[in-house]
Amino acid sequence: MPERSPIELDSSETLFSVLTALNSCGYDQDLTISDATRSNVRAEVQRVLQDSEEAEAARTELCEFYQTHTADRNTNRSLSPYISLALYMDGPPHFKPRTKEEDLPPDAAAITAFGTMLERFYDKARLHSIWERHRKDYAAAMNGITNRWPRWCLIRDLFEAALGAIFRARFTIYLDFMGSRMNRMRGTTGRIIT
Repeated sequence: MPERSPIELDSSETLFSVLTALNSCGYDQDLTISDATRSNVRAEVQRVLQDSEEAEAARTELCEFYQTHTADRNTNRSLSPYISLALYMDGPPHFKPRTKEEDLPPDAAAITAFGTMLERFYDKARLHSIWERHRKDYAAAMNGITNRWPRWCLIRDLFEAALGAIFRARFTIYLDFMGSRMNRMRGTTGRIIT
């Protein structure tokens, strides 16, 4: 059986949920040049919000938190603490950190209360159903990257050599349509798993 590569490309329902929530709160960075999936997901969430007072109340609570814990809601920098937190949270339906608060990255530790509000929004906005409807979009994008993008092969090979020699760890790069296109192109969303 072939050995698994220490670097892989994946998607994450947790990251999707965090970024979708932020989109519903007005995060619009690079929206006009984003993949159509982002607009489709935003429209689906908007329909649920229009049809459900509970979903709208959950969104309002979450957005008030986001607005008071983010200096500039429309920059890539505003995503950093939320992406950090997503990488350290259990997956849906519960969004609790997998580690003690003092072991979280400082930017994520400052917003751990976001997970509780996200849990309610995830449920009321029916994010799992929306995620399931778009999984094929994520799978197609990852397949396109790994099979037809020479830079991906070079990046993977370089990380495999460096990680294999230094850490004996796995590194996962998460693809998500709901963030800024520039964030995705820079490959800033990833996690080393030891």
